[in-house]
Formats: sequence, structure tokens, C-alpha cells
Amino acid sequence: MYLRVTVNTIERDSAGELRHVIQEMTDHRQQAGYTPVEWLMGLTGRPDQLISVQRYERLADYEAGLDRIAHDPPYQALLARLKACTVAGAGQVLLLQSYERE
Repeated sequence: MYLRVTVNTIERDSAGELRHVIQEMTDHRQQAGYTPVEWLMGLTGRPDQLISVQRYERLADYEAGLDRIAHDPPYQALLARLKACTVAGAGQVLLLQSYERE
């Protein structure tokens, strides 16, 4: 199992727009058949963090998803709106592989 975890800092006064963008992104992803995204916000530590998690069975599934998104102009526009709601340069993307015992 592979996980893509993105951590961003929410721009001040953008929470309302962020909620709208996340809902539109979720709707678009469902309609397009993309891998679901779990959206998280901290209750402790840094409440201004937005964390997204996507799960993939194979690394090839992740790579195929990136390619599909790159060729999806409406989704690219949603990503630009999401980016406007977060602090530039403060984000982090992690690609993780789950530890599984054999």
C-alpha cells in the first residue's frame, strides 16, 4: 500500500473558500473516478494545517493518477484555487509505503 500525504498551511482568512474548493474537488474526483482523498485538519498542534491522504494499492496506480490529473483542465483549475488558500512554499508532499510484515 502506498500513501500520498500532503501537508499545507492554510492561508489566513481563507477557511470559507477552502471548504468550497475541497467540496468541489471531492465531487469532481468522485465523478471522474479518481482515488478518494481524505482531508484532515489538526485539532492539536497546528490547527492551520491542511493534510490530505490518498491510498494506492500499487505505485503504478499513483503514477497513472498523476498523469490523469495533469490532463484534466477543470481539476487543474481546482488545484489552483486550493493553492491560493494555502501559504506558498510551506507545503510538503510525502510518498509513503506501508510497512507490512510477511
